[in-house]
Amino acid sequence: MKVRNPITFPAIILLVLVMLITGCSAWNQDIGAAEEGTPGEVTMDVVGGSFVPSINQSLQIRYDEGLTIYEVLDRVAGLSKETNQIISVGSIILDDTLKWKVKRNDKEVSNDEWGQSLNDKDSIELSIVPATPIDTSQKDGSAVTLMLNGGPNNPDLRTTIARLYDPTLTVRDLLMSTDSVQLSDNQKYLQSIEGYTPRISEKWVMKVNNKELVEQGLDMILNPGDKVQVEIGDRE
Repeated sequence: MKVRNPITFPAIILLVLVMLITGCSAWNQDIGAAEEGTPGEVTMDVVGGSFVPSINQSLQIRYDEGLTIYEVLDRVAGLSKETNQIISVGSIILDDTLKWKVKRNDKEVSNDEWGQSLNDKDSIELSIVPATPIDTSQKDGSAVTLMLNGGPNNPDLRTTIARLYDPTLTVRDLLMSTDSVQLSDNQKYLQSIEGYTPRISEKWVMKVNNKELVEQGLDMILNPGDKVQVEIGDRE
């Protein structure tokens, strides 16, 4: 006697459909789990604006639970743990006419709020602003920079100091505005930078926008965005 096969063609089709549906569901669950495990990001924008445009940059920082504003700032800035102050960003230092401003999601935060934990997709902006509000209709909202370069004999001397532009500001005024630079007693010559005095075979070379200053160049009145460079050169 023949035994009839209980599995009919419709049953096979139904079984295949069930397997496909089950497989797709498992695949979707795996993808969902992978997406949930993917680390998020926090956007960090450094904005020099019209003051120091050379430092404008945007960074994507991996987000981990508990990440704080302080930890994000610490990725790009030199910070003082004692006072929660920004000392520098890269080689950029601000004098007392400018300051750093921190925003979280377009809202300004004070330095005593830097311990706040961030959320995934948050944005942090670090920008340069005048230390005191200025009337941009009366005064140009830009800066001048002093770039100090110790050359191969003093490679640690690599600093750029930014100062708010003033229509009466001279090269001498800019040099005298920082404790890093020491002029001669008559304030006509550059003597040392951060205690470094040129060797017999060296000399200080001063430039404005890559053009070497001639004698009496310290009296030159600066323009918005000017870059004053002081570097070690070989004495002829």
